[in-house]
Amino acid sequence: MRTVANLIRRLSLSSLFFCALSVIVNSQTIQVFNTSNSGIADNVVRAIFIDSYNAKWVATDKGLCRFDGNTWTIYTTANKIGDGPINDLALQRTKFYGDELWIATSKGASVAAFGIDGISAATNYTKSAFPMLSDSIVAVAVDSTGTRYFASVNGITWFKGNKWGIITHDSMPNSIPSDPILTLFAHNDSLFIGTKGYGMAHGGVGRIQMKVDGVSGASIIQGPYCGNLNNAVRSIYIDSKARQWFGTEGGLFEHQGQIFKGEGWLRFLSREEGLCGDTIYAIAESPQKTLWIGTNGGLNVISNDNLYSLNKAKGLVADVIFDIAFDTLGNGWLATNKGLVKVQADFYTGTKKLSYPENIKVQVFPNPTHGKITIQLPEENTLALITFFDMNGRMLFSQTVTSYKIDLDLSSRIKKGIYYMQIQTKSNVTVQKVLLY
Repeated sequence: MRTVANLIRRLSLSSLFFCALSVIVNSQTIQVFNTSNSGIADNVVRAIFIDSYNAKWVATDKGLCRFDGNTWTIYTTANKIGDGPINDLALQRTKFYGDELWIATSKGASVAAFGIDGISAATNYTKSAFPMLSDSIVAVAVDSTGTRYFASVNGITWFKGNKWGIITHDSMPNSIPSDPILTLFAHNDSLFIGTKGYGMAHGGVGRIQMKVDGVSGASIIQGPYCGNLNNAVRSIYIDSKARQWFGTEGGLFEHQGQIFKGEGWLRFLSREEGLCGDTIYAIAESPQKTLWIGTNGGLNVISNDNLYSLNKAKGLVADVIFDIAFDTLGNGWLATNKGLVKVQADFYTGTKKLSYPENIKVQVFPNPTHGKITIQLPEENTLALITFFDMNGRMLFSQTVTSYKIDLDLSSRIKKGIYYMQIQTKSNVTVQKVLLY
């Protein structure tokens, strides 16, 4: 049944989307910094941040580095920065202390005040001295209220002013879908939490908000009723057009709007639709308003509804891209598993348009129902997969149909209650609620 579902989805997406553009780049387009040609601490680069002085802060498996364009500086525990691997970086602009860089390390969460000459002061927060859940920090984020968040695999420590708190899946199951936690993304006063799931009802994206009296739960975004979102979410981004992008271990999902359950899901992209890889580690918007996507198979760029690609076969030193940042000239800097890579902003050429799928018009009646329902699709849809889920996202049953009009008797399959019915056709996926009473 899963094979049929994938076939339907692939047929629809291959016909609706786009052809990826392939380009071969020259040595002037790509510049690589590794341990053999530079002062970088290690070739495995987990994160990259570029400050207002155009200096590059580089998170490696062997420590934090700074590159000002000429000189490399490595910061260690002697500088009050936790040990590597350094997993993530986040900027906080403060009113009294200037810019501060928060650093996710294997031995705590470090904060560094910095200026044009580098770090001027630093502090390392650890479990032994502060009320933290763990010293092994996988991600950091700072929201618009000034709240700092430190994620370990099994929960999040937050603090604001002199207030500290810990949130986990067990304490806030309606806001953190599961653990392990893979990524954090702060947007205004909201924190998006990407987690890894092991089934249809687990993992996905959690969202919390910081209120005056502490953290408030917001929502969970997860498949199948949220755009069939793959539930291992490794990257999250909201672009300048307020579109939400979710990078998963099964492709890239695009959404717009505030309602996630069955509404606003615009596109799904994977290797079969032109991406270099199916695991999406990084999403970032360039100064030119193009969307750069780092995958386990290379780099993609979406520009004016065109898709471009760059990987090892086309001159990139590595296919695994963990993070992306942009300098003052708009060049992309890639954190890869084989060094830090600079890519010119205009490395791509060509034009091919991608399109958005039209919403499928489905009629379900009677609804509410005592048991029997009729599902009517547009007449051109003669192949569909119909799947029912409970309110927790657990799949109850699935049925392939070969007619645009289908009669189902639910009374013999499920108990009275409210359910999500997902309908996959050649052109789209739609979700509707069904009430059985």
